[in-house]
Amino acid sequence: MLTYQQIVCLGPNCRPKRQIQHHFGQRISRRHVFDWQITPFETVLEYLRRDFRGLFERSDLEFRRGIVRNVRFQTEHQHEFPTDLTPERLDVLYSKARYLHDHWCAATIDALDNTLSTLFVVGVPMPEHIAGQLSNEIAKRCSHKPYLLLDGPEGDYPIGGDTWAGNPKSWAEHLSGFTIEPLSAVASES
Repeated sequence: MLTYQQIVCLGPNCRPKRQIQHHFGQRISRRHVFDWQITPFETVLEYLRRDFRGLFERSDLEFRRGIVRNVRFQTEHQHEFPTDLTPERLDVLYSKARYLHDHWCAATIDALDNTLSTLFVVGVPMPEHIAGQLSNEIAKRCSHKPYLLLDGPEGDYPIGGDTWAGNPKSWAEHLSGFTIEPLSAVASES
């Protein structure tokens, strides 16, 4: 059993965050920028390379078919805006969404840069060339601490009409070799 002090989702969708909460508990991990947005792996790499700057600009966002999309970086933001959003309200609500996006980026930067041992989890198996690039970017940022980049589980599939959450059994098996002991829990036992 491998133990880490924090667990962080690296996308590409909200499936890993949901399964992390299901397996380890609702409050095991702060919200990070990749938790509830759809982010292609190439864009996860851009976030890391750009130090999380310039990836949520108003000029890059459009509202189409009920979802706000970043047309430049191909992200989808289903949770940053209300479900009753209209194109006219996007400009009005952008500043609050930007504030929250920047806050979640700061939380992700903190998770990368702090000294806590970290289990980084992605939601689907990565293509080999992406896995190598992501490993390199994480290594550049996290060489000062123990960490593991955990690829998505093989055989995960949507069940029972709940297409976004994945297969809890597959995820339970995938995460079963890990425990998360946040620093505050360790300190309170001392």
